[in-house]
Order: sequence, then structure tokens, then C-alpha cells
Amino acid sequence: MDQSSGQQKKHLSAWQIGAVYIGTVVGAGFASGQEILQFFGYFGLWGIAGLAVAVLLFGVLGAKVMLLASRIGGDSYRQVIDAVGGRRLGPLLNLIITFFLFGILVAMVAGTGAAFEQEFGLPHSLGLAVMA
Repeated sequence: MDQSSGQQKKHLSAWQIGAVYIGTVVGAGFASGQEILQFFGYFGLWGIAGLAVAVLLFGVLGAKVMLLASRIGGDSYRQVIDAVGGRRLGPLLNLIITFFLFGILVAMVAGTGAAFEQEFGLPHSLGLAVMA
């Protein structure tokens, strides 16, 4: 009974990891697929080829990162970054990731403020406060 219980837990963990990865890669902005279609579809057949390459890279590189994290027993992204970049490049990669995440936060907060103003006629600052 313990073995089947352990196997189920392992399966659930793999499902959770997959769900988090898909949620991160696809994200709320791509939920409808409209943005992806507009971006890649603009280039016609070359765009479809580009989409195939992007999907392949997301899959392969995502799997490699997850396997690396599993192999080193990483508990946080920082351990994976340090394993990839070493002692010198790791902190720089961490700084770059932090910078981009902050930029995404700023864009999301600004977008929420604009949505509150345009869609609901509420003050822009209220949208900023709700998101922040």
C-alpha cells in the first residue's frame, strides 16, 4: 500500500510541475491563442515554421532545466541558475531575471490601472492600488 501511495504522490508532483510549467510558458496573455496567432501568423508559412521552432525550444529547454533541477536536488531557481552560470555568471543571471520580473510587474500594474480607467470609468490610481 505504501508503494502505490508513493507512486501516486510522485505522479501528482509530475502533474503539478507540468501545470506550473504550462501556466508559466503559456501565461494568461496567451490563454486565447489570439496573440500567438497574430504574432506568428503575420509572417505566413515562415511564421508557422517559427511557431514550431518556438514550441520545440520551449519543450526541450524546459525539460532540460527541470532535469537539471532534479539532478542537483535544487529547492529554488537560484540553485539552478548557479549550476548553469557558475559562481561568476550565476549572480548576473539572477540580476537579469530579477530586472525582467520587475519590468513585468510594472507593465501588469500599469495595464490594470489602464483597464480600470478605460473599461470601468474608475480612477487609474485605483487600478494601480488594487494590483499592487
